[in-house]
Amino acid sequence: MMGYRNAQHLYISLLYSEELCNALKARPAEIQKEFNLETHELQWFLDADPRAFATDPMRPARGLAALLEESAVSSAHLIRNGCSTLDLQNYFSSEDFRSCIRNRGSMVLAYFRYLRKILPEKLQGSQLHHLIELEEKIALVRRHEFARSLKPPYELSPRIALLSPMIGTLDLFNATELALAKHPVEPRAGTVDSSFSIPPLAQNQSEQIELLLIELPFNRKAPTIEHPPEALFELLKSAEKGQNREGLMEILEKHGAVGDEGTEVLEGLCGEGLLVRNS
Repeated sequence: MMGYRNAQHLYISLLYSEELCNALKARPAEIQKEFNLETHELQWFLDADPRAFATDPMRPARGLAALLEESAVSSAHLIRNGCSTLDLQNYFSSEDFRSCIRNRGSMVLAYFRYLRKILPEKLQGSQLHHLIELEEKIALVRRHEFARSLKPPYELSPRIALLSPMIGTLDLFNATELALAKHPVEPRAGTVDSSFSIPPLAQNQSEQIELLLIELPFNRKAPTIEHPPEALFELLKSAEKGQNREGLMEILEKHGAVGDEGTEVLEGLCGEGLLVRNS
């Protein structure tokens, strides 16, 4: 059964990547090792007519269009700062995509890992880097896919994400979304239309940061983003990898919530779904 799955993973990857099809013919042993195929399974693909994997040449473009639904802002700024639409579409020929298929992961989350890799060196650590992180956190919250620790007394809810990007990142994110929404065709078209104007990145990197709380409320489909008080951010941040009650109470006392008041605050955060208490 496992070999069948491995062959299926290669088949799906071939449907999206002409480059992988060429590699299969040129370096079959390398592909066999990457996808952990049996010799007879590899032979199936070598015996197949390569045209069978290219019957739908628009598949990568449609795949990219779907990815842009959750990465419109960071992709739009990449397009306007040294990357092309082809660079974005080449995700389907990347190891990030193939690893996602092999491990049955999220194509969107793997796409954000790919975006960080193609980010021009001069923009590493820039506001664009933080925009990618912000949209990635939003995607993670939508899927509740944070890797939490193994059942500590308290941990951050998987419906919550925290980020401390360069100041002004949230304003730029919101302004870019608003600009893309005004594209005469549709927002996704504005993302890849380099002639369509969007707010520019900050000219200079700032050492000042802003605190962001990204939350997917139980009664909403879209996450909300807000600037939380510093004390709340510190408390929730301490629970990202798990925290005991004593550690949380110490932070609460540091910010003036002592004894019963601290207990009430802690119970309130659990009741609101910001923290998860494991029994």
